Amino acid sequence: MNPIADRVINGSHGKLWIDGNLVAEIQNFDAQVEIQYADVNIANDGAAYRKQVGWTGSGTMAINHVYSRQINKLAKAIKSGKTVRSTVVGMLADPDSGGRETITLRDVTFNGLQLLKFEQKTITTEDIGFSFSDYDIQDTINT
Repeated sequence: MNPIADRVINGSHGKLWIDGNLVAEIQNFDAQVEIQYADVNIANDGAAYRKQVGWTGSGTMAINHVYSRQINKLAKAIKSGKTVRSTVVGMLADPDSGGRETITLRDVTFNGLQLLKFEQKTITTEDIGFSFSDYDIQDTINT
């Protein structure tokens, strides 16, 4: 048996908090940073160079539809033209992995609001896209 196989992280141990509230019905979560670059040309050099000029944070989550959490959070604000900003904390801590990863996303804004979705004989989920402008990494898994 390969001992590294036990350390591969099982996503079933992931947890998510939105504004300090545990979202027990989370099914999947993905947060990414996309680096923005500008091309840099150097005289007499045909190579392509790039310089980082910024970044954007975005992600998606799917939540089993148990509560009207997003409707309660966003519906009135959207109609009144107010921006809802949240803090999201994600943690992945598989007991076999030898550690955990924890991130905090700040200034999270939601890309839309799913008002209603259903399909016969199907578990209903809310698919939520979001953006963020700040993040901190609290925990990482070391080698």
